Amino acid sequence: MVTHPAANRDRLLPTEPADESADFARLLRVFGRRALFLAALALLIGMHLLALLLALAGIGLLVVPVSGPPDRAPH
Repeated sequence: MVTHPAANRDRLLPTEPADESADFARLLRVFGRRALFLAALALLIGMHLLALLLALAGIGLLVVPVSGPPDRAPH
């Protein structure tokens, strides 16, 4: 007989640990989109240099490669 924890009775919560690199990548993408939005806003206001810097930062955050934790070599 298999029993399930009372806190996760309907199995809606994840049972395996979350991948931290995926969370970090998602956070970088959110900041990248926000930076691009702020760049567009700064361009509309007329702050061209700030718009350029925010656009470069936003694009950089969107395309940055994120790898998982380094694998340990067997001893």
